[in-house]
Amino acid sequence: MARLNRLVIASYPHLLMQRARSGCVVYRDEEDAFTFGEALRLALKQGGVDLHAHVLLPDRWMLLVTPQSAPAISELMQGVGRRYVGHINRRYGLSGGLWASRFCSTVIDAQVWTLPCMAFMDLAPVRAGLVGEAKDHRYGSHGHYVGLHHDRSLVVPPAVWNLGNTPFAREAAYAEMVHQGLPVARMEAIEHALQRGWALGDPAFIEQLQLQTARRLQPRPRGRPVGTSASSSK
Repeated sequence: MARLNRLVIASYPHLLMQRARSGCVVYRDEEDAFTFGEALRLALKQGGVDLHAHVLLPDRWMLLVTPQSAPAISELMQGVGRRYVGHINRRYGLSGGLWASRFCSTVIDAQVWTLPCMAFMDLAPVRAGLVGEAKDHRYGSHGHYVGLHHDRSLVVPPAVWNLGNTPFAREAAYAEMVHQGLPVARMEAIEHALQRGWALGDPAFIEQLQLQTARRLQPRPRGRPVGTSASSSK
């Protein structure tokens, strides 16, 4: 079956993930992580993308972004990769690519899925066994949203503003949400949508989003179409 085109729709938030290819790691030490952050900031200066959240892991990196145009996401990812892979190759005497195939992406319903996707990203280092708590992982945006540091590259999404009337209230509410974790069903829904490239939202959101693209947004139902039978196919 032919692979679907990547789903990108301007003005909607997208969860993105890029993995390292087999046998490679994204970063080895703090210098690499700092250089990756600089590559991301420089790529963002090209414009056209609002960055809401990010996390860097040894085997992959993830972003939550809203593009102003369809090409903006690919331009951002290419900009980061071009700058950062050059650093890795020069520093370690390597050549060739660092990334495994193309990056994964999903369009999400901002009202329902922004905070779960941010928590999904923040908890990735915990799931990977890198840290005991999300706040202990320095290479991501979690610290910004819980008041540990300030990241000027971030555009705070409306879902975060709605957590409280003061910075302290929002930080406390966000920290508690991440601390509580995500239900397994939500984790699996995010993973499935991200890996397969399907849109993430309820039927009403999917129906509204489908008006803006000819690309299929959900997998087809399994089994025979309604009204068909084994005998009718003979």
